Amino acid sequence: MAYTFQWMRYDVSGNEEEGYNVTDVFGSSFRFKSEEGLTDEDILNHLATIYPGIDTLLVDIGGDDFSAYIDYDGKPLGEFRRRN
Repeated sequence: MAYTFQWMRYDVSGNEEEGYNVTDVFGSSFRFKSEEGLTDEDILNHLATIYPGIDTLLVDIGGDDFSAYIDYDGKPLGEFRRRN
């Protein structure tokens, strides 16, 4: 079964010292299909499409079977959310 993932961008408040808080989540038109779920390599490749020039060494990936949560340089950036 092919899974469809959508990029969800975060609106974030706060700072590095006091911590960050995701205040809103916005869906984007960026979607892709994957036959076997997500690998870290898939995530980094798709992030480079959305954010050309992103420094992948500053990307932290977490998640579960339904979403991959992305932090960039310690700040929440967004997630690839499974839609089916």
